[in-house]
Amino acid sequence: TLSETQQVTTKATPIKQERTFVLAEIFTPGTQTPEGKTYTGDRYFVIYNNSGMTLYADGLVLLESKLKNTLKYTLEPDFRSESFAADAIYRIPGDGTQYPVPSGGSLLIVDNAMDHRAANGNSFDLSDADFEWYDQSTSATVTDLDNPNVPNLDKIFCYSLTIWIPNNQGNTSFALARFPDSLSTEDYLAQYKFRYNYTNVTSAGTFKMSADTYLVPNECIIDAVNLCPRSAYQWTAVATELDGGYTYVGELGSDKTRFGKSVRRKILYTKGTRHILQDTNNSTYDFRPAQTADPHYFELQSKVDVRWIRVYKGILCILIVNYYLLIESIFSHNHFPVA
Repeated sequence: TLSETQQVTTKATPIKQERTFVLAEIFTPGTQTPEGKTYTGDRYFVIYNNSGMTLYADGLVLLESKLKNTLKYTLEPDFRSESFAADAIYRIPGDGTQYPVPSGGSLLIVDNAMDHRAANGNSFDLSDADFEWYDQSTSATVTDLDNPNVPNLDKIFCYSLTIWIPNNQGNTSFALARFPDSLSTEDYLAQYKFRYNYTNVTSAGTFKMSADTYLVPNECIIDAVNLCPRSAYQWTAVATELDGGYTYVGELGSDKTRFGKSVRRKILYTKGTRHILQDTNNSTYDFRPAQTADPHYFELQSKVDVRWIRVYKGILCILIVNYYLLIESIFSHNHFPVA
């Protein structure tokens, strides 16, 4: 059992990270049916290769924070400057070169990889997802769906004994990470479990409490995004070096307009057919809040850009041809005096 006053230590040498993969779109509120009922199972994350080269997604870890950006505590110790406290940890499988992602390419990671439009006309077709997370529930009444044609993420840890449902009010933080190759799942779970104390101040009084979590060293974090309702911000669940701001899907956690809304990273500029997404480590500036969710947004943007490039090239070719025809016409019709 870990001591309540145990200091945060790094038990394995974390690998040096480069800011290459980024969280491009996060959709956690879910949707509503035409009848106004909450619909679950269609939450998703879009991971984008923001570098200029092909990268491999094998081993990439998706995290949800233990701490909420709407609840400020006095932490003892305050580990945020060194580690990310995770409540859900899922990893992309692979042997290291199994899942290449080209420059400007993306991965769609979903809850249930199916065409949700059959059950909810306000949802999406997620049957073409790259990965889904699947949980073996401990409850016979709460079970998960598994699409055998879509690879499952490897589950390292989740707070839920049934299925992982990312916070639908937009209160938590999400991150991408990589663990050292030498760190097995068993060793991680044994070495990085951590108990911390915190002071909870409520209208009923001040209470000293403790909680358990799993820590991920900040050196292992590739990208982090704080989500928080616009008018409910209290603090950031992660170190400000990882994300110095926050973005939102609604004004309040109970805001019903949040359904069907995502946060989407801004396109900084376009080079050829590749979008370079904005990444200043401050989600307040890097993201567009409360966007109409679209799991294929960046894919469609690239196709639109390709079509426009073809149109521009076609117009340019026509202009060049007409220019030469005009020059030829001018010279063929001019009569110069003979000396």
